[in-house]
Amino acid sequence: MKLFINKKINDKLKLNEINILIECRKEEDIDDLIEYLNHYQEKVLVIDEGFIRSIEYKDVICFFSDNKYNYCMTKNKNYKINHKLYELEEVRKEFIRISKKCIINVNHLQCFDKSINRKNCCNIGQWNRRKSF
Repeated sequence: MKLFINKKINDKLKLNEINILIECRKEEDIDDLIEYLNHYQEKVLVIDEGFIRSIEYKDVICFFSDNKYNYCMTKNKNYKINHKLYELEEVRKEFIRISKKCIINVNHLQCFDKSINRKNCCNIGQWNRRKSF
C-alpha cells in the first residue's frame, strides 16, 4: 500500500483537534489504518527513563505540573510528559481541571476533602499513591 500525505491548515478546528480524510478504492484497504488511529487516541505518550512509551488514558490518575515540568501519574509511577496541561484538558471528557497545576481523571476519584486548602491541594508529589483523591 502506498500512502500520500497532504496537510491543510484549518483555523476553524479546536485546539488539539485534527480531521483526517482517507481516500481509497476499497474500504478494506484502510481498515487496519483506521483501527490503529482509533487505538492511538486511547493513549498518552510519556517519557520513562529516557524512553518514550504510551500509557492508556484510563490508567492515568492525573496530570500535574511541578517545578516547570508536567507529569502523568498512574498507580505505579509518575512519568514526565511533553504536553501542556491545557492541551490535555480537552482530550477526554473524564479529565477535569481542579487547579492551575492539576487535571484529574474523575474515574479514579473516590472522595474529595474540602478541608484541604489551596496551598496543599496541588502538592501532588507528596501524595500517597495508595490513597485516593
